[in-house]
Amino acid sequence: MNTLHCVKEKHDKPFYYMAVLMALLFVLRDCFSFNISQFIFLGLSSLFFLISHYDRCVYLTICALPLLCGMQGFIATVALIMLFVKAPKVNVWQWVPLLIISTLEILNWGGVSKDSSIKEYILLCSFVGLFFFFTGGVFENISKAKMLRYYIYSSSFVLFLVVYRSILYLGIDALLTAGFRGTNVMEMAGLESDMQTHFALNANSQAFFSIVNIAILLLGQNKLEMKRIPYYLVFIFSFIAGIVSFSRTWLFLILFLCIVSIILTKGKKRLALIVSFLVLIAGFMASGFADPIIDSFTGRFEDGSLETGSGRTEIFAHYNKLWMDDPVKILVGTGSIDYAYKSHYDHSIHNGIQQVYYCYGVLGFFCLLSVFLHYFRRTRNKRVSWLSMVPFTVCFLFDQSIQFINPHFLMFPFIASMFASELNSSEL
Repeated sequence: MNTLHCVKEKHDKPFYYMAVLMALLFVLRDCFSFNISQFIFLGLSSLFFLISHYDRCVYLTICALPLLCGMQGFIATVALIMLFVKAPKVNVWQWVPLLIISTLEILNWGGVSKDSSIKEYILLCSFVGLFFFFTGGVFENISKAKMLRYYIYSSSFVLFLVVYRSILYLGIDALLTAGFRGTNVMEMAGLESDMQTHFALNANSQAFFSIVNIAILLLGQNKLEMKRIPYYLVFIFSFIAGIVSFSRTWLFLILFLCIVSIILTKGKKRLALIVSFLVLIAGFMASGFADPIIDSFTGRFEDGSLETGSGRTEIFAHYNKLWMDDPVKILVGTGSIDYAYKSHYDHSIHNGIQQVYYCYGVLGFFCLLSVFLHYFRRTRNKRVSWLSMVPFTVCFLFDQSIQFINPHFLMFPFIASMFASELNSSEL
């Protein structure tokens, strides 16, 4: 057993070296303004994919998923190709849904803006392809716990850099008083040109990353096979990143998580969980940041936009009318590339389900639905705990206030949440 463990650790070293090198380059780029070309990240990632076995390619891709909001998008293309080439077995659920969605996108290519390009189409297919590869595949000899650890570490790293840049460019006062709500921090700082070369999340995407991390972490340190210090560090930081997003949806779901996790946890673990929540709350209230944060949240709930979900109800109704008035849209949608431009509307959809059926019609909607149903159907012969389904539930609920398929990286928390559903499972 010890010999096997040593061999695995030896094989893991190149992956760890690669991860440390990439993290260092990201810190130099985003924190110290070093001009590091996107092609350096693309080249390093491509080299690792080429020389690595399939399982290491899987782990690297999982680690890269949250990072794709600030990396060269063609890394997703390289990853997808290498995964398909090196996979010992590929089933129809991994490539047929991609074929359907990519075909629907081509059918709706006419009418896009001049800014659209073949590049956008390739990137869309790459991101969607990764989603279907992981949700449709069977990873029998690959550790779900390790995949989730890598995802959480990577996602937390992105949140750290985004919050750091928020403080760097706008100051701590703006961070604590919701001063960047409604837009991207880098846009407010006049750095729109850097958004494609640095990690950039708006407040809602930041909250989404945060809540999914927390939901997965609540499955427990032992289930995730995490060491204590890293576990609590990523938990605390994910919590902080969620708070300073000032997302009302995040606040509702964090309360939901607290209640549900306490109900579903039994014995001494329940007591430990309650104590942890109380310590976290006490630490927050004792900090010097509690008052401005509470005031900012109060202002968010007193805002008149609460009744309409910051205009979401009007946007939802408008897109539904556009969809229902056009039989072609009902069947095949508009495509996700430049869908607002093609709809002659200035607002993006803020509902994941609506974005799917509006962009890809009934055909695309049932394609996505079948993938989700297939994934969970595979668990019919397993004993799955209710607690393990909480991350997916939280992910699904939050997604109904943001997007799903555009921006493309918002699909990836679903992958982690679905793997989490298998973490506590056992064969019947």
